Amino acid sequence: MNPCFSRSRAFIASPALELETFNVRVKLVEPGYGPSTRFTRNTGPRLEGLIREAYAPFAQRIFASFTQPAAVTT
Repeated sequence: MNPCFSRSRAFIASPALELETFNVRVKLVEPGYGPSTRFTRNTGPRLEGLIREAYAPFAQRIFASFTQPAAVTT
């Protein structure tokens, strides 16, 4: 199991137990690629002008890899 995932679950478990008394539920939502969302389309315009020219080729490769994910959130 991924150590970060274990820590995330532990971070949520403690307040979940404490808040249960007040009928408050705590859920862990992990980021993932959701092809039915508009995240990529909505984020693109917000990133314009934020990547310095020297880093543009590197950033383009990274962003291009986001469009071809290995796993999909359902």
